[in-house]
Amino acid sequence: MDPALWKNPDVFEPVWFLNEAGVIFEPPFLMPLSIGKCTYPKELQLGSVRQPVNFYRRPADAPDVLHQLNKAVQDADAFIVVAAEYNSAISPALCAMMDHFPPLS
Repeated sequence: MDPALWKNPDVFEPVWFLNEAGVIFEPPFLMPLSIGKCTYPKELQLGSVRQPVNFYRRPADAPDVLHQLNKAVQDADAFIVVAAEYNSAISPALCAMMDHFPPLS
């Protein structure tokens, strides 16, 4: 951690996140690990999904879970994918899931 931003950066001190009045604040340079909504792929229940929404003749025929996930993908500003260092690539399952949705036009 940068000593210019954190006093005594080698030791975690909870007071870093308190202002002079003792109220919790987030420094503008801090991006906490738990920022944003966390979704676990297993909970998406995509095992029965055979085709993306745009492949259905009538989008209304697509399963509800696919509509919900499609909306979440389209509403997202960005995706942060952390790849394992040993192969520097995302998992095939994650790649297939991300390729499953049509690009925004």
